[in-house]
Amino acid sequence: MGARLPVPVSLSQSSRAGTAAAPLKLPATAPQSPAKYGIPVLGSGRRSGSDSHAQSFLMLFHLPCADVWNSQRPLSKPAIGSRVSLAPFTSTNIKSRLQGRQSRDLLHYGGMTTFWLSVARINQSSVPRRMGIESSEVGAGTPDPHQRQPFSLTPITMSEMTSHSFPSAFLDHWIRSLKSRRGDQLNDFPNYHVFHPESLVTTCSPKSLTVGNGASIYRDTLLPAILLAKREVILVTCFWAPSDTLCAIKETLELLADRRRETIQTSGEDAVAPLRVRICFSSRSFFQKIFHPWSRDGYAYPTSAWPKLGLPPDTTLKAARIELIVKSLFFLPFSVMHPKFIIVDRKRAWMPSCNVSWETWFEGCIGFEGAAVAQLVKFYANVWEHGAGAQQFPGDNVDGGGEANQGPGQVDENTGRTVPPSPPSDDETAYRRLSLASLPPCPTMILPSSHHWYPGFRHIPVWRRITAPTTPLNAALLSLFACARTDIDVVTPNLTCRTVVDALLEALCRGVSVRIRTSKNMMLIEQLVTACTTTEWTLDSLVKRYSQACTEWDRKRSVDAESQAQRPGRLTIYYYRPNLQATAVRDPEEPVVSHLKMTLVDREYLLLGSGNLDRASWYTSQELGILLHIPDFQCDVWSESLESRIEVRFSGEPGDGTMG
Repeated sequence: MGARLPVPVSLSQSSRAGTAAAPLKLPATAPQSPAKYGIPVLGSGRRSGSDSHAQSFLMLFHLPCADVWNSQRPLSKPAIGSRVSLAPFTSTNIKSRLQGRQSRDLLHYGGMTTFWLSVARINQSSVPRRMGIESSEVGAGTPDPHQRQPFSLTPITMSEMTSHSFPSAFLDHWIRSLKSRRGDQLNDFPNYHVFHPESLVTTCSPKSLTVGNGASIYRDTLLPAILLAKREVILVTCFWAPSDTLCAIKETLELLADRRRETIQTSGEDAVAPLRVRICFSSRSFFQKIFHPWSRDGYAYPTSAWPKLGLPPDTTLKAARIELIVKSLFFLPFSVMHPKFIIVDRKRAWMPSCNVSWETWFEGCIGFEGAAVAQLVKFYANVWEHGAGAQQFPGDNVDGGGEANQGPGQVDENTGRTVPPSPPSDDETAYRRLSLASLPPCPTMILPSSHHWYPGFRHIPVWRRITAPTTPLNAALLSLFACARTDIDVVTPNLTCRTVVDALLEALCRGVSVRIRTSKNMMLIEQLVTACTTTEWTLDSLVKRYSQACTEWDRKRSVDAESQAQRPGRLTIYYYRPNLQATAVRDPEEPVVSHLKMTLVDREYLLLGSGNLDRASWYTSQELGILLHIPDFQCDVWSESLESRIEVRFSGEPGDGTMG
């Protein structure tokens, strides 16, 4: 529960519009210390439910003195301020004043030192017109002046006060970008966010970060979580191919079915609830894509096809009350559904970069809980349950206790799983796992990059499109690059999108340092077909343009020693290469290329997911990302693994002699 007013604030009411309202009454004394009441971080006001006229307000005590609050010396009675105000409660007009402040109990508001006492939701329909608060101050609408209604102040709970807000510089830029191109997004798939992009902002509790090859991530993190499922498993990936990972998925489903059958035999059928399993993918083979239906409803595989897909037969699953549906979506010519995520019981979720496929690539995965899981379910429902209509999902009422609540990395070693654990981390293996359980909940966005029917090939006149589609994910990346202050760190399989290169170059020219870690010859045919260029050619162009910017800065400085021209930031580019010692012993677990997608800006904005910084991801594929705001983020576990797996492609800055 949220912090309530330590001393009640009474609000007098008038029964007639013409009756003057009594002033707001102040408490007799101030509390000993605001922190003792657990005043939460400021969040964003919102309207919900049937109370459509409810709006959140910040109750402020204006103090006549500018002394910093001292929790050891309570304010004396005369120090109580002369007035109380109800300020509209938004992330942009208040929270920005709190950022960087040592104490969140005091802020400067309207030129006065203000003690933030509490936040309350006010029902505007009960505000009499002549109450001392004009109706325009609390929102649109005019209440009946002759109707006596109580003036209600409802303190907001701690869960409601959890900060959903990103810093306004980024958030406002992102929202403006999306709203300015709203018309272009109306036919995107999905488009549930188009009219209210703010609805994508939520929170999550990060639980783990894992890097390694795809098979190790499934073995160690994802499949043990599936074994603990009680009501529902949603597995969404892009590519589905015969592989060690697919074999492990089949074994996991069979083991889960065996356990459930044993329980049914000993305790009866009602001892286990039905388990919904949904497996969704986009690409299985060349012919599957050529002949795939174009419908957004996709193609549901009959039970007879499951063994061909590497899955257990229907009879095995039905005997364990497991209800499996396997579905695919694909749109010609190149529009794969590229997102990858797993949701278990609607309580826990993981977003890996890896497919269910045979490639041994360097991958990553984030596990999380909290409200962001519901956002991920919403994305799933709008894509893979398209046209099914509203329904009650079993996971919505899953009991939060017991094994189902175990977080990533907390699986009991006596679960009896048949898949072996991954090898321990050392200097040679790529596998690393880091627990994030100690991190508090953080502002989060689940960012779709929707499928768009107009891919826009600039070399084909009929389909020419210069600007990239404005999707939540694309817009977030461009907003992050535009708002970056000190450094941008990028890990991407490919880099062929000109829009991205232009944004990175603009950041460099503002003095922001940029580090790029990518693969050199990964999926060359796809790069040429979708972008008519390659990562190497794109990077070569970036280096040349950066060198020109540095030369221009040097020229201005030589002409005018006092020139105020911004010094460009440092540019560093690395190519992935396998670990030399692992390659020498032919380690089958050693990743041959990097497939991780990660962007870290100013060490506070972390973006992971399925989206590459190539033209295919930005123009033709459906993608999904998760953005977390974690100030002073130091958990970049991938850097540990990449340290012995990269080689320098370019490194330079103005004045170091590398610009030629």
